[in-house]
Amino acid sequence: MSASLLRVAFVGAGQMARHHLNVVARQHAVVVGVYDRAADRPFGVVTLDVIVPGDIGGKEAVSQLTDIDPAVKAILVSGYAQDSVLAEFRDYGFQAVTTKPFTLQELSTTLDSVIGSSGWRVH
Repeated sequence: MSASLLRVAFVGAGQMARHHLNVVARQHAVVVGVYDRAADRPFGVVTLDVIVPGDIGGKEAVSQLTDIDPAVKAILVSGYAQDSVLAEFRDYGFQAVTTKPFTLQELSTTLDSVIGSSGWRVH
C-alpha cells in the first residue's frame, strides 16, 4: 500500500487528532459507520480503544467491522494494562495491541506490524 493510499481511522487516541489522518473519531459507532460507507476506499488500518465512555467498546466495534469486512486490520489501543482483552486481542479480531501512552515510534512500529512497511511514515 503506497503512502498516499494509507487511510487510518483512530478512535479514542485523543492526541492523534493533531496528526494527518483521514478519520479521527471519539466514538466507535462513528468509525463503524464511516468504514461501512467507505467500501470503495477502504481503510488501511483502524485503531480502537478498549473503552470509550458512552459508546460501544472496542471488542464490539471490531466485531461489527469484521461483519462489514472480514479482512479489516484493527489495532487495539488501551490505557488499561490489566484488561484481559490485551492478552487475548487476537481472539477478538485485532491484529495488534498498543498501550497508552505511546510514542509516535511505538505507533509506527505497531502500524508496521499490521500493514507492513510500505513507504509511509508517522510524523
